[in-house]
Amino acid sequence: MLSLKLNLLSPQKRTGVTNLVSFLFTKEILEFVIFTCALLATIHLAGWLMLTSTLNDLTASTLLVNREVPGHSQEIKRINKIIKNFNDSANGYLPLSPRLLEIIRTLPSDIKINSLSINRVDQSFLLSGVAATRDSLLRYQKIIQSIPWIEGTANPASLLFQKENVSFDIKARLKI
Repeated sequence: MLSLKLNLLSPQKRTGVTNLVSFLFTKEILEFVIFTCALLATIHLAGWLMLTSTLNDLTASTLLVNREVPGHSQEIKRINKIIKNFNDSANGYLPLSPRLLEIIRTLPSDIKINSLSINRVDQSFLLSGVAATRDSLLRYQKIIQSIPWIEGTANPASLLFQKENVSFDIKARLKI
């Protein structure tokens, strides 16, 4: 096949038309590049505005939280101090009722207790009373010595010279 080129324009007009077409093509490409750059700049600007808005909101909420946190921290510290004081008060606690019951159950009927003193600071134990006979006092002193949380019982020997209605003071140390 033969291609036929029919050109009825003069060479000057043909060069002018070719230059015009090249110019229009370059103009359209430049318009497209400028439009694309403007679109990308608009998108970039919108993203930047959204990020600054989000950053401002985040900063504002952080400031609000920082204003509230010291109050909560003080409240938490106060509550923790109360809990610590409560736990510290319970550290040295030992139930006394079972120990008193043990002394009461081992008490013979012919011995009357006048006073019982337990000092946890000195770890001392003092039991005062009256025994009907010297033998009942000696038996009760052995019973007191067998109690596991009491050690080193002492009773003045001068009390053992009485046969009846023997007043006594049993002193001992605690193993608590």
